[in-house]
Amino acid sequence: FPVTIAQKWLELKGDPIYRKRLEYELKIVTEKDFSSYFILISDVCNYMYKNQILIGPGRGSSGGSLICYLLNITQVDPIKYDLMFERFLDINRLGYSRPCHGRLHKSRI
Repeated sequence: FPVTIAQKWLELKGDPIYRKRLEYELKIVTEKDFSSYFILISDVCNYMYKNQILIGPGRGSSGGSLICYLLNITQVDPIKYDLMFERFLDINRLGYSRPCHGRLHKSRI
C-alpha cells in the first residue's frame, strides 16, 4: 500500500521547489474546478491498492503532476524526473487530460 499523503509531504517538507510547484498546481486545479475530480480518482486508486488490484505507477502526462503523486494517483515524483505539469493540465487549454491509473488485467501478468 502506498505511503500516505502526509508521509510523502513530510519527506518533501522544507524543499522550496516542491512547495512552489504544489502551490502552482493547486492554483491551476482550483481555477479549473478539478479538485473533486482529483479526490475521486485518488479514492479509486487507493481502493485498488487496498484491495490488491494491480495498478500501474501512472502513465502519460499525469506523471507530471505533484498533486497526483501526493494523492497516490501516480507513483512518479515529477520533480525528481523533471516532468512538466503543463503537459497534464494547462490553464490555457480548453480540454484536459485525465489521470490514467494503468489498472493491469490478470491476463497481462
